[in-house]
Amino acid sequence: MQRSIRNIGTRVFQWVDRAGMGPAARAARAERRIKQIAWALGGYVVFAYSAAVVAVVNVDGVRKYAEGNVAYRSRVDTRRGDILDRHGVTLATSLRSDSVSTNPRWLLPGGAKPSHPEWGFRAPKAVAFRNEVAARLARLVDRPLEDIQERIHREVGFVYLAKNLDYAKSERVRTALINPKAPDGLPKGVTLEREFTRYYPNNLLAGPLVGRPTQTGSVEASFDALLAGQQVEVRSFKDSSSTPMFFDGAPEPGLYAGHSLVLTIDERIQAVTEHHLDAATQEFEADFGIAAVMDVDTGEVLALAVSPSLNPNDAASPPKYGWHNLALENQYEPGSTFKVFNLAIGLQEKKVSLTEVIATGAGYALPGKIIKDDHPHGQVTGLQSLQVSSNIANCKIAMRINRERYYGYLKAMGFGRRVDLGIQGESNGQLAKPDKWSTVQYCNIAFGQGIAVTPLQMTAAVAAVANGGVYRRPKILREELRPDGKPVRPFAVDPGVRVFDEATAAQVRTAMASVTRPRDPKDPHSLSGTATRARMPNYTIGGKTGTAQQAENGHYSDTHW
Repeated sequence: MQRSIRNIGTRVFQWVDRAGMGPAARAARAERRIKQIAWALGGYVVFAYSAAVVAVVNVDGVRKYAEGNVAYRSRVDTRRGDILDRHGVTLATSLRSDSVSTNPRWLLPGGAKPSHPEWGFRAPKAVAFRNEVAARLARLVDRPLEDIQERIHREVGFVYLAKNLDYAKSERVRTALINPKAPDGLPKGVTLEREFTRYYPNNLLAGPLVGRPTQTGSVEASFDALLAGQQVEVRSFKDSSSTPMFFDGAPEPGLYAGHSLVLTIDERIQAVTEHHLDAATQEFEADFGIAAVMDVDTGEVLALAVSPSLNPNDAASPPKYGWHNLALENQYEPGSTFKVFNLAIGLQEKKVSLTEVIATGAGYALPGKIIKDDHPHGQVTGLQSLQVSSNIANCKIAMRINRERYYGYLKAMGFGRRVDLGIQGESNGQLAKPDKWSTVQYCNIAFGQGIAVTPLQMTAAVAAVANGGVYRRPKILREELRPDGKPVRPFAVDPGVRVFDEATAAQVRTAMASVTRPRDPKDPHSLSGTATRARMPNYTIGGKTGTAQQAENGHYSDTHW
């Protein structure tokens, strides 16, 4: 027993001491091991130091590398809010229009690596796999196989395989991604991206007003920030096939969707207005026509029509006058329609009455200019100055009024400034300050020359006469709604400012009603209005016609109107 233990001890000693090794050899071996340990410790120190420098000193560089190679940043495509009429009829909405994308370089079966010779981008196996994916996707989305194959074989890091998928096709792709082993299953490297497309169910109806998100003068462009919703950036991680992984769950886009807008527009009134405007524009071979309908007590715009209209769905075919809203951007000389306000100011300032007789004769001489009427009457009453549209009578009324006060009335009625609907591209119109008016220019303004207005400026100013003398800024927005349909805020009605008293407004309405009245054969002093075709049975219709002379070579034409 003792001998056995001694033999084992001898063998162990021989294994450790390398029997037969001399002192020099043992010393060399020890030195070599010390050097190896020293090199190992030195390498560890260098590695630890480098890691510390990278992690502490070069934090931005590490973060940039990680975010580019591991982290994944993407924007959630939130749903744009709807645009509705005052009764909830949809004028603009967003429909699901998803897209399918992939990274062709990493589109491989599970476990395969593009670095492996058998799975290089041009390797037969990789090409065959992509062809199979293309065939499955073509069946799912009903798109030409050749188109998908052309895209899937591009040697790029990202490519869309199919876009603008409706809900049914999108759901088929989603099911295929959930079940990749099914006959039409799709591999993990294929991504279904949630997207939307804008749709206008009424096509031309209110097209220039609703417009497109890139169109000047449209609700879409002017309130884009509110309709578009929040821009949400999401961070996740990427797996080996660059597929995003949300460890905390993917965000819910509905939480960040855009708000909806309820307009003051009435879809039915808008449709009727457009129908008759189109007919009139075609009948008189006009370049274009504009019509506005407004609630005179609130300033709410019930219809704002342009003919020819435009279809926001048809982005590929620009309309005749481009992507513009002529009802807000176009400015023109109002001509004789402006005489409504001239008479109103004269009555308010008590410089004329409806029964006063004003001599008109053959003309009215001003410095350097003789003012004439198209149809001379010799004399007219204050009421008839509007009924028969006498330039001379209206000029004489204006000459009785202080220019500064006259200018103040025009500014109070919104001329020379935007109506401020909040819509981009609104024109200010043109109204020079009174110290710039010559006598002839002042007279011209009285019958609508030397001043430029927009259709909505005129509508709002006439509404001030119709409602009893209070000017209110026009209003196009009625309410803002959250994504869940609950109201955020109503848009308040402008309280307005009184420009004319009730009595003055009533007298002007009487004069405007006479414009649509024919001559009374029983009254030898009565005259026929200039708009008798506008008269309707059982309704009192007021109006004012206007024919503006076209400017040619710095002067008004005598032949073009």
